[in-house]
Amino acid sequence: MKKTYNYILFDWDGTLAKTLDIWLETYKFICNKYGVDISNLSDLEIVERSFGLWAKGLSNLGIKNFDKAYEESKEIVDEKVKNVEIYINAEKLLKDLTNRGKKLALHTSSFRNMLYPTISNRNLEKYFSIILTKDDVKNGKPDPEVINKELAFFKIKPEKALIVGDSDSDIKAGNNAGVDTVLFYPEEHKKFYREEFLLKEKPTYVINDLLELLKVVN
Repeated sequence: MKKTYNYILFDWDGTLAKTLDIWLETYKFICNKYGVDISNLSDLEIVERSFGLWAKGLSNLGIKNFDKAYEESKEIVDEKVKNVEIYINAEKLLKDLTNRGKKLALHTSSFRNMLYPTISNRNLEKYFSIILTKDDVKNGKPDPEVINKELAFFKIKPEKALIVGDSDSDIKAGNNAGVDTVLFYPEEHKKFYREEFLLKEKPTYVINDLLELLKVVN
């Protein structure tokens, strides 16, 4: 029997907003600035060595003064995310879900100052009952803390909710919280993630277009 989900918990980076592209291009720029040649690495290899590892990620790419380089990277990203693109159909999806009476939450592993200019500029705040950032939790994904906070806010059991994300940490966080998961894996994400690596985490559903979520939530 098909389940009905009335509470949808969205990841931001790589799920609704194309911030992954910004980080990738910024890291390429920073490596060039610091004289580190990464031209032999594919986009996927750059991502696997650096994403989610903060300053250590730049160290993995060969930058010696990685702490300083990372601070520079953040300054660049802080500015660029203000006008970040959102994925095709992202706002239509949020609108349709809201019209269906679904309750939505938004979370991100980024800091508050990197999220709010973007969602404010695009007037997206109105769709979410709760918004949580890196500033609001002690433990990042795959720890389920952020998911548990959203469940507590809505006062619901895990089986009533669905988490939508693009990475293995999103799926792991959902699994750790006992929440069903949706992996968003469009064609353009092949440069960021190996599909077989993500599927190892056993997402409940996999979608390639955000509007496919409307068939999942029922």
